[in-house]
This record gives sequence, structure tokens and C-alpha cells, in this order.
Amino acid sequence: MLVSTARTRVLRLVKDEQGSSTVEFSILFPGLIFLIAGCIWLSVYVITIGNVQQLTYEVARQALQHRFAAPDHPALCRQVGDVLVPEMVTTLTLIDPDKITGLSCSPAEIPGWSRVTLTYDASSIGFSPLIRAFNGGSDVIVGRALIMGG
Repeated sequence: MLVSTARTRVLRLVKDEQGSSTVEFSILFPGLIFLIAGCIWLSVYVITIGNVQQLTYEVARQALQHRFAAPDHPALCRQVGDVLVPEMVTTLTLIDPDKITGLSCSPAEIPGWSRVTLTYDASSIGFSPLIRAFNGGSDVIVGRALIMGG
């Protein structure tokens, strides 16, 4: 009799499913949080890439207005670096002006045109190994645009 009651109690305990969803949730929850955080950081990274490219395009577009006021190519490039980039970077929310590591303004292959290249340090965004995997091993985002000339 004692063996049969102990046996029924053990069988009842084994068949009891109360609390099993809590165990499953506690196992899956950290992975779910990591997945959501990864999606958020990847979205921030992609938006930052778009903002850097948009900033480069806007600088090139605004440089068209200064092209006729600048007597030569170096004067235009100084205007782009000294005036346009500092003014335009304030319009984009995810771009930190201190993270712009380089601005290059050089003559393009087409005579009279100029090429603007803007580099942005994205190492502080987070998930750096993942960013480097998407960006060819680099933390730098590069935006390129042409300033059309006459």
C-alpha cells in the first residue's frame, strides 16, 4: 500500500504541467530580448548610413549655389568644408558632428565637376562586430556625391 501511494504521487508529479510555461518563457526570454535589441541597433545603423549619404547629397546640392561665387575648385572645397557641412549636419538627428572624421573634396573625372566624400565614424553605435561584418571589416561609413559643374 505504501509503495502504491508513493508511486501514484510520483506519477502525479511527473504528469503535472503546472509551471512549464514559466520554464519555457525563462529559457526563451533572453534570446528574444537579444533579438529585439539587435534589430533596434541594426535599424539605427541603417538609418545612420542613410543620413550620412543624405548629408553628402545635400552638401553637394547646396554647393551648386556656391559654385559660381567660388573662383576656383579649392575655394569651392573650402566653402563646402567650412560652411556647408557644419550647417547641414545640424539638420540630421542621428549624425553626431564630432564623428565626421573626414571630408574630401576633389576634382572628378569629368572636367569642371567635383567629388565630395564624407566619412563618419560609426564605432559608437553598438554591436561593432556585427557592423564590421556588414561593412567589410570597417566601422567607417562613407558617403559620396558629385557637384556638377559647367
